[in-house]
Amino acid sequence: FEVTEKASARIKDFLQKNGKPFIAERIPGLLSGPRLDLALDEPQESDVSFSDREVAYYINRDDFEKVKPVHIDFVETDKGSGYTITSALAAPSYPP
Repeated sequence: FEVTEKASARIKDFLQKNGKPFIAERIPGLLSGPRLDLALDEPQESDVSFSDREVAYYINRDDFEKVKPVHIDFVETDKGSGYTITSALAAPSYPP
């Protein structure tokens, strides 16, 4: 589970304003297949936790075994900005 410095700085700023931990969730896809997404939620007993630059991340233990390794970055393009999450799932998720 890896988070880039740029993504970490954005996430820390966001968490200071919102206060809940980040959860990486496996979302079933219709046409493009399953993907990972970030959400604010409370951790569950079935989650495994990772700490990076003083931020805790949680993901369902079974899901993590299916998708690891997980890499989170923050990108800025002329079309917009947002987090990218790459993993063992077929296609990375990109910002809008």
